[in-house]
Amino acid sequence: MTCWTRNGHLLLDFAYSAEDGGEWDFETSFTLASFTTLRTELAAGDLRPL
Repeated sequence: MTCWTRNGHLLLDFAYSAEDGGEWDFETSFTLASFTTLRTELAAGDLRPL
C-alpha cells in the first residue's frame, strides 16, 4: 500500500505482489464496500488502520 496527499486529499494505492509467483484469487476478492469503515475512521482522523 502506498499513501500520499494531493490537494488536501489522502490517496491510497493498493497493490498485490506475491513473491512466490502466485496470482490474484478472484474467487475470494473483496468489494470496495468493505472499505467503508476504513474510510470513516481515516476521515475522523484515526490513522490506526494504516
